[in-house]
Amino acid sequence: MLFGIESFQLHLEEAQLLIKEIGSRSDDPILALSKILLRMKSYYSAMRLMHCYTHNDIVKIRRLKQRLGNAYNPLVGLYSGYYVLDLSNENDRLCLKKLIEKSVKNIDFRRKNGLWDTSQHGHWSCFRNEYHYWNYGSGEARESIMISPKYFFPVPHRGKLEFDFVNIERPDPSVNRPADHDRIVDVSLSASLDEKLSFLRSAC
Repeated sequence: MLFGIESFQLHLEEAQLLIKEIGSRSDDPILALSKILLRMKSYYSAMRLMHCYTHNDIVKIRRLKQRLGNAYNPLVGLYSGYYVLDLSNENDRLCLKKLIEKSVKNIDFRRKNGLWDTSQHGHWSCFRNEYHYWNYGSGEARESIMISPKYFFPVPHRGKLEFDFVNIERPDPSVNRPADHDRIVDVSLSASLDEKLSFLRSAC
């Protein structure tokens, strides 16, 4: 069933029905959740689905991050950061696709609203300091590039990319709410150091 949804984008209700069906056949709901999160239509729906089935359990969220790798942050709306992507990895390719989609949306929004171009190369992009690596003889070669849909659609299945991504869209306060004081105190009293660091990163 998981293979049958690879070409679809799912809404929250559809994803919940799939997890309910798959969960009755699997001993590992996190595995099913990780596969379905990759097909969610929006990061808001992905966040709601994740919270429904992890209940903010740090151990479960950590397992999700391990399974999703670089795709995790863009899937839950945390776009900004430093990335090194292996394009032979399916989740890394999805990560790049999500970042390109976000960059294009930001470009359209800023142009339509008469906002300034803050890109590195004067082309409105959210990508910075982009490098492409590929095998050359017995070693590895590197070139400076500009990531755009023109050159990365469809996403290639070979090579490695290194870049910074700056999401210039302000967060939606109805979706991205800061952790409240009581939640932080609870974590600080009951969690290990690794769990505290993991929680703080996910809350930022």
